Amino acid sequence: MRKSGSSYTDVLRALLNSVALVGSLTALLGVSALSFIIFYYYNVPAHQVLMPVHLQFHGDAPWAKLDLPFSPNKLLTGQPYDISIDIALPDSPNNHQIGNFMVSLEFFAGVAGESDGDVPLIASSRPNILRYKSPAIHWSGTVLKAGAVLGGWTREEQHLSTRLYEGYTFDAGWRSSSHYARISLSSPELAVYSCSLRFQSRLQGLAWWLYNYRLPSFFVFSSLFWLSSVLFTIVTWFGVSMVGGRRASTLPSALSKPKIKVEDSSESSTSDDATSTSFFALDSGQRAQENLQRRASAARRHSGFTPARIVIKKEEEADDY
Repeated sequence: MRKSGSSYTDVLRALLNSVALVGSLTALLGVSALSFIIFYYYNVPAHQVLMPVHLQFHGDAPWAKLDLPFSPNKLLTGQPYDISIDIALPDSPNNHQIGNFMVSLEFFAGVAGESDGDVPLIASSRPNILRYKSPAIHWSGTVLKAGAVLGGWTREEQHLSTRLYEGYTFDAGWRSSSHYARISLSSPELAVYSCSLRFQSRLQGLAWWLYNYRLPSFFVFSSLFWLSSVLFTIVTWFGVSMVGGRRASTLPSALSKPKIKVEDSSESSTSDDATSTSFFALDSGQRAQENLQRRASAARRHSGFTPARIVIKKEEEADDY
């Protein structure tokens, strides 16, 4: 029975240790995956940020202002961007007659609408024009797309993209960093369907690798995080075990120290002499021992403490006999 009970305890202990080990490794694996996601979120900028632009047509030319969204999943300072303006224009005779028009983009510090008189930190203007189509190509395209246009699935329009900055980097700091942008078109007669501001990030180094190889990067970096977590856990466990073992080894030695009993030297010497004399004087042995036990129990009841030794005088022993 003892062997079966000990074997059952060993099996239960091994099972609990296995469950704790598997649970710890699984938890560390989840923490490693979450660590990679957080690392990716804060170190890899968005590959493309597209902001809608609502042009205002009152005034000399269409224009718009918009704040720049700086955040880990939007725009980042110190990251190079290719900045373009995408415009959807009706493929109309009026827009074709306008010909070339200018697209301008300026960056300002501060808040949009509060510093209209500020000098822009940087400004860029570039031309664009609707693509030319010969009358035959225009009419043939119209006939082919007539059903889709009438059904509302498409429109007669052209999409123009004007790149205004290549590799532009936003600086950090309130005075040197851009906080809002101003977009303007040179021709007030230009008809526009929609407009948007596009930031295309130029990924370099580790950010480029993480973005283009997301799945391999996830496995590699999660494994590295997991291995480092396991090594740190093992080192910590060994350290705690060593400290706990040292404390456990010092505890029995502290508990096994003998208690020192202090006695009066004069009383102990007197009692030693008296007991030695009394033991030699008692020949019967049995009666004297019983008498001593009775008197010792009576002394304990009256005094409330246990004496170290009982001293019996020769005269008391003679009276008993």
